[in-house]
Amino acid sequence: FVFLKKKKNSRKRMFHFENEAEWTGCFKKKWVLSSRNLESYTCQLCKEIANDGVELDCPDHEEDENIYVYGKQCLLRYLESNNGKCPINNHDDCEYLPLKHVQDYVEELLWICPRQKCKREGRTQWLREHFQSNCEFVASPLQSCKFKDFGCDVVLYQKTEWDRHMRSSIHKHLTLVVNEIHQLQDQHCLKMGANQ
Repeated sequence: FVFLKKKKNSRKRMFHFENEAEWTGCFKKKWVLSSRNLESYTCQLCKEIANDGVELDCPDHEEDENIYVYGKQCLLRYLESNNGKCPINNHDDCEYLPLKHVQDYVEELLWICPRQKCKREGRTQWLREHFQSNCEFVASPLQSCKFKDFGCDVVLYQKTEWDRHMRSSIHKHLTLVVNEIHQLQDQHCLKMGANQ
């Protein structure tokens, strides 16, 4: 890996989770129309170009001079499926913050639409909008997640997204189902108590 060096300055720590149903994954390197060196902008988890780039800012590896770049959603998915454990040395309470220079660089890249028949090109914001709704070759949503009735609000557009979502969200889906079962049990107990 090619790592950037940390700059010593004051930074705001962030450690919140978000649930975004919109397309926010990292960008595929094969979509970029530039042959620039992209290693410093590569997500350490998926090895693609970091979308909404963040860096780890954990006290446990504060002395490390490397900057570990991640796409925000990749990191959030990793933390969610690994009980908040840091991907570097598996400690608790992983912290991260935005990498503005990575975000700015990625925003200026020139992309080609990844859909087979579409040959349109544009910068990153254009790609987001085009990919989500403006492409004439856009597919309608494949379907909502099978666990929608239990609270999973992900909408999937491609078979590969479906498979990845189902594999990466097993813990989340089981938790949603268990919570639903507990609610039904509680409701049943209340009804039984009211009938006696």
